[in-house]
Amino acid sequence: KRAQVKEAEAQARAESKNKKYSKKEMIITAFLICATIVLSIFCVYNIFFVVRSITVEGNERYTTEQILASAKINVGDKLYSFSSRIAEDDIKMYCPNVKDIKVKRTPPGKIIVTVEEEEAYYYADFYGEIRAMTKDLRVLGGLSEAEAAELIKIKLPEVSRAVAGEIVIFKEGECKYVYEVALAAAESALVNRLGTVDLRNQNDVSVTCDGKYILKL
Repeated sequence: KRAQVKEAEAQARAESKNKKYSKKEMIITAFLICATIVLSIFCVYNIFFVVRSITVEGNERYTTEQILASAKINVGDKLYSFSSRIAEDDIKMYCPNVKDIKVKRTPPGKIIVTVEEEEAYYYADFYGEIRAMTKDLRVLGGLSEAEAAELIKIKLPEVSRAVAGEIVIFKEGECKYVYEVALAAAESALVNRLGTVDLRNQNDVSVTCDGKYILKL
């Protein structure tokens, strides 16, 4: 009986030892499988999900190089190494004529940047620099004299803030009439015949037309 007990104990110890080894092997196997999966994903990401082509659509005022330099996106970058939202915000910051922008990834390695630019209607002198403006008086990029000649000159009340990409703010505070008249003039049937819109004085608003008529509002 004593021999049987010892044999049973020995067998139990052997089974326990085998279970320990089996559990250890399972842990090692699971670790190796996970490591293989992670390594595979890493290799696939670094080899296949790389920016190989970038297309910019809808841009007229800005070149493709200017758009991409603003977005800080380059061929060779990892496809998911940057934030689309941040890239879009950066483009709007450095390219104020851009109204809307969409950066779209197309795996495994293509990016399409779709640009919608603002249409300029007016120009004004801000701090010694000629800048274009939209019909709702959002300040756009700088202009040459030749480019300004294609737009309507607008004379404004004293300006408090004129930042590219933002609507101009006036020192007088309440200048609602300025925005309303500017918008109405830009959307009127006379828009292609207007020369200067003078909005400096709410009680003396005037618009020149065809270079010889003055419309008093």
